[in-house]
Amino acid sequence: MKHQLVSFAILGALLSACANPIAMLSPASPTPDATAVLVPTVAAPIATLPPVSIAKVDWQQCDASITEDEAFTCAVVHVPLDYTKPAGETIGIQIIRLAAVVEGTAKVIGPLLVNPGGPGASGIEWFTRSSGGAHDMHDELGLTSFDIIGFDPRGVGLSGGLYCQSDADIDKYRYPDSTPDNDAEKAFLEEAKHAFAKACIAKYGDSLSVYSTTNTARDMDSIRQALAADQISFIGFSYGTYLGGVYSHLFPDKVRAMVLDGAFQPEGDSVEESHTTQLIGFEKAMDNWVTWCQDPANACAFAATDVSARWDALWAKYDANPVTAKDGRVANQSTIESATIASLYGKSWWPELGRALADAEKGDTARIWTLVDDYDERDNSGHYSAADSAFPLIMCASGIVYDPVPDAEGLLAKMRAISPRFTRDTTAADLAAPDDCRDMIAVPAISPISNTSNAPVLVVGGFNDPATPMRWAEKMTADMGPSAHLVTYSGEGHTALMDATCVDDVVYALLVDLEQPAGTTACDPDPDVAQPSWWASLPATPKDATTFEPEVANDMLGIERRKGYVSGHTINETSTDAAASLEKKLSAAGYVVEEAFAEFYTGQRAVYIKDNARVIVVAVGSDAIASDDWSYLDGDVEDGQGIVFYIANEER
Repeated sequence: MKHQLVSFAILGALLSACANPIAMLSPASPTPDATAVLVPTVAAPIATLPPVSIAKVDWQQCDASITEDEAFTCAVVHVPLDYTKPAGETIGIQIIRLAAVVEGTAKVIGPLLVNPGGPGASGIEWFTRSSGGAHDMHDELGLTSFDIIGFDPRGVGLSGGLYCQSDADIDKYRYPDSTPDNDAEKAFLEEAKHAFAKACIAKYGDSLSVYSTTNTARDMDSIRQALAADQISFIGFSYGTYLGGVYSHLFPDKVRAMVLDGAFQPEGDSVEESHTTQLIGFEKAMDNWVTWCQDPANACAFAATDVSARWDALWAKYDANPVTAKDGRVANQSTIESATIASLYGKSWWPELGRALADAEKGDTARIWTLVDDYDERDNSGHYSAADSAFPLIMCASGIVYDPVPDAEGLLAKMRAISPRFTRDTTAADLAAPDDCRDMIAVPAISPISNTSNAPVLVVGGFNDPATPMRWAEKMTADMGPSAHLVTYSGEGHTALMDATCVDDVVYALLVDLEQPAGTTACDPDPDVAQPSWWASLPATPKDATTFEPEVANDMLGIERRKGYVSGHTINETSTDAAASLEKKLSAAGYVVEEAFAEFYTGQRAVYIKDNARVIVVAVGSDAIASDDWSYLDGDVEDGQGIVFYIANEER
């Protein structure tokens, strides 16, 4: 969501909102059960292929279309499209670097490769983001002695991105009515289920088998060779944990250290485990959100005595009466469900989910579509990223596919008992049907993971992680051998690195000093920043203004409560006029300018101090809210209004 992209600039180096990496549950095409991981086939050893000759990397200033940040350099590593034919056709893998910054006698440790997940997430886009990307790994985690390397995996983004369908066709088939009421709706649902596979076959034929996890792991080793490095360190999020495990399996001696956060380990799962693991996670996360929303202290816009019943009623309402948006897209019960699932990835999104659902009750689906489009990687122009096609194709090429369920009725009963909310539109016929993947390629055996070199590995698992529940983290820790250690996290959301100091500290010790914890390490979330004692000395809120308490204001700016305390109130001025009046009010209250008001996107930002107080002030006037930069706040104010935010950081 856009507000997560501006927070780092608001707070400077003091604060940042860490957006979770894109995770596995990005629905790339209509599926019978969008919350179930695909069923893996039986594992088999992977043949070791002869080494290939890779040219040394030639770092250049990045093209402006990638980034204008001069701290980054870019290159393309040319690798075999098919590693069984090393002299054949090649594919260019786009890579990007934030070089190490060392002082005195300190030495550069080496390359640290990062994969943000997916499969299909762009490592380049993750790398260059203003918050949670490469700069935060240097600045927030302190990993300045590493050359941090991001890359778009094959078939993703700038590395030969795959696009089976047009944007218009994706829109057409994305959210069909999953509970059809007549023959026409049934026929369209059936068409939608198979539209993606038909489009891929028509465009790519049977050439898609090269986009496997094993080949991406081989690409990682080609990047290592291009960097002239003996070994690599690695951080993988979500699906990236499985990629890291496959790399370790194929190239055990080339691993210096690994951090695997939000573990996904499908190899060896039973049919039932594959269909129920994420259902358990998301149902639990939904229960936690319901409990949070029912607490009056959280000011949830969807609050009720029984939030679960209210959500069920909204689902049924949109099933019976879908709502057409201004752009012609139709929001139905599947759209409501997708917006909900998207918001369960992190607690910072819970307030926005409440507002979106409350608006949807009134027929306003703008916030629902914002959540859904962010989840589906659809930009404001209606263009989808390559992840839309890459997700299912990489899973398919990696052997992680649906096989027909022998006892479909029995499994469906178990699934509905586990997750009554997210299995309403799943049928036994869906579970018994073969996967379309087998019509596209000859599906290989899924790769095992291992760590025979005994390189130190940290596996991070969350007790409340909906997308990659703890079961997979425990399984991955065991599969990666005796030098793998489990870090558990009790907070909400998917992945934990840069979300909790405890996790960050253990990761730093492993990557920099190769120090492992003695055993399982249990980490809790950092406490919320409390209201500073000097908060009452800020200028008084106008009597006619609407106030935004921290639970809401933090979410508006994408700032985690553990990193800052935020409040806000409405104004009836432009950004410039608001800045001028705030200067007078803050001066009268005894505050001194540290950084004068200056343009911040289309708003105004300043920093003021008084004794031990230091406050960041952001004025988003009515003119700013009318712009693209702050348009997501439009639903929080009346026409002609803007918002003033006060932000304090925990160090003050």
